[in-house]
Amino acid sequence: MKNYSIFLFLIVAGIISFAGGLPDPKYSLIKAESYVQSKNYYLLTLLQQLPELNKLVSNDEALLKISILKKENLRSKLKSCSDSVNCYLESIKFNTSEIQTIGARLVALYGTQKEFKTLVQNHLIASGCYNLF
Repeated sequence: MKNYSIFLFLIVAGIISFAGGLPDPKYSLIKAESYVQSKNYYLLTLLQQLPELNKLVSNDEALLKISILKKENLRSKLKSCSDSVNCYLESIKFNTSEIQTIGARLVALYGTQKEFKTLVQNHLIASGCYNLF
């Protein structure tokens, strides 16, 4: 989870630094079912709640491949880890290669897909959620 949080932080901080801009005081946060997710992982909330972004991310081959492999690994760990919680928790974490692949893919999508540029300008910057980073 720590690696995943660091990954999200670096991606969002890089995008916001590159894009520039100030928060919009009139911006209203898009809510997720989980308050904790909305508060702590706003990028994930947006990817889930905005249909055009959800479709783009869900249909991306590179991201889909990582998702499928991660799910398969977690299923196998449920069986092989027995009662070891640490064993299962370690398998949830993204490894360095996965983080780099996901980061590179998100940067590529930002460069080629107007929906990602809109996400950054109209939501991430406007929300102010990542401005302290």
